[in-house]
Amino acid sequence: MAMPGGCLSTGASRFSRSKPRTLKALSRSIASQRRRITAKLRILRKKLLQSCLSAKYKEILTYNISNLMSLLKIENNDQERLSLPRLTHVNPLNNRRWLPPFVEVQMKEQISRRALLGRSLKTGLALAIPTILTRKTKADTITYNTGKLEIGNEVNDYDFDRVSHSTAHSPGGTEDYGSWDRPYIGPRIWITQKATKIVSKDRVYTSNYELTNDARPLESFTPVNLELSLHEKDGNPISVSNLRNELKFKLPYANPPDFADFSPKPITLWRRFLAEPDKLQFLADIREACAKQGGTGIVPLPNLDGEYASQVPYDFLQVRFDVYPGDFDLHSKVDLNDFSHLARDWGRQGEPREFIGDITGPLGLPDGKVDGFDLERYVRDYLKDIRDIMP
Repeated sequence: MAMPGGCLSTGASRFSRSKPRTLKALSRSIASQRRRITAKLRILRKKLLQSCLSAKYKEILTYNISNLMSLLKIENNDQERLSLPRLTHVNPLNNRRWLPPFVEVQMKEQISRRALLGRSLKTGLALAIPTILTRKTKADTITYNTGKLEIGNEVNDYDFDRVSHSTAHSPGGTEDYGSWDRPYIGPRIWITQKATKIVSKDRVYTSNYELTNDARPLESFTPVNLELSLHEKDGNPISVSNLRNELKFKLPYANPPDFADFSPKPITLWRRFLAEPDKLQFLADIREACAKQGGTGIVPLPNLDGEYASQVPYDFLQVRFDVYPGDFDLHSKVDLNDFSHLARDWGRQGEPREFIGDITGPLGLPDGKVDGFDLERYVRDYLKDIRDIMP
């Protein structure tokens, strides 16, 4: 029996010189152990880099794996070697250096930290690697709902026909142009000579298709880039005077039994600026706007006034599935850094969307005031990380 204060790795007393149990097991088949451990470490490192873990944990884990490979003297070439003395004389400090991150992140349910820290490094490795490689990560267990979003661009002039746009996430969709996509051809029947036009651009930009039906894969998180314009049948310019302009959103199959609501992804609307590609302006949480406005979310846009060239975009928007409304700094996670933006703008009033902290209101739209509606929306998103639900 080991005396108090003995080695946590081997269980041996500080006064005894018994050899660790791992020596016998390793001495039987050094070559096979070398190949197995090396292969598992490589696979493990690859899986961790592709997982949904945060960048901080990825850095910790890959650092510890590299240290472990160095400790075992495993090299990435044909002369890979496993050094028995280095492996069998591991001290508690080495155990504590590499085991805790595995326990905290991947193995909390299966093996207790106390039990692992009391085992030898070889035993800990034998337990840790199969558990991590066979257990599904958080993102692997996510179920994505199908979804369909209908968008119409309307003006308060009955002389304009309207062509709506639909975006879908479904098993048959593709990131490239596919059979479920439909290019824009104008109104099916021209009742008047003019129409509002809303299209998304083909994601590959080789065919330069303008789509009215845009079908993406079920697990897609890529944004939908929308372009708004006016279309005159013969290509002539269109003159208008202070026309009210708005977008109407519907999730037609969001309710039972279909549940086609894109869950668990957020659905947010942003304005793009071609001259400043990195700049985005938040316009609406589409799901909340639809819920608070009776099923049809109406998002006002600036009025149209003046002369517009036919089919030349006047506004560039983006529907995103990878940003929570409470993520003010667009860094994937809703945390206290985002709260600082809300706190800075708290109590301010002005035009809708004038302040970063203005993300919602009674109608589910920014209302020009940073108040309890915005705080409540932030709290609902607090600690959400979009990377946790990405493939």
